[in-house]
Amino acid sequence: LLDGLVHGHGDAATNGQVLARTQDGGNVVLDAGLREHARITPENLDDFHVHGDPAELPLSAVLFLPDSAKAATMTRARIEVAGRFQMLVPRDVVGELLAVVFAAKRLFDAVAAVLAAITVALTVLVLTLAARLRRSETEALHRLGCSRRTVALLHVGEVGAVFAAGAVLAGVLVAVAVAVVPDPMRWFGA
Repeated sequence: LLDGLVHGHGDAATNGQVLARTQDGGNVVLDAGLREHARITPENLDDFHVHGDPAELPLSAVLFLPDSAKAATMTRARIEVAGRFQMLVPRDVVGELLAVVFAAKRLFDAVAAVLAAITVALTVLVLTLAARLRRSETEALHRLGCSRRTVALLHVGEVGAVFAAGAVLAGVLVAVAVAVVPDPMRWFGA
């Protein structure tokens, strides 16, 4: 089904979607409007069929449900010794895949934490240097009669305005990115 060798649809003859038949009745031409089933359910399972010789279809997997652990081990050993095929336990494969995904997540979390610490350190550095550069301005405001609280509120307001402008700019950039690239996962084939 995933390879496109099997598909399912309702009875085309009863829906009036048969356009032509060959003399022997082997080939049928159906209307392009015929809708194939999007899901396999117990109700439509009988509607799925193969076009072509079943003997020529590829065999890509076999489900083996052993009666015991011994039978599973023996079968796995025979398959491994033969070397032609591979026997996988789905739970083990999914477990390994999830272990890789969570290891990558831990790595990305660690990188994000380091970047956040660097960002905070750089922000503090910039604010400290800006305060030193503006020390003469602050002293002039004190001489003019501004209280320390008023000067502190002035500096906090300026920093808040810069952060607010940054947040607005980030929001605009995200909105533009989402509008330009609505589905970035298609780049990765997902």
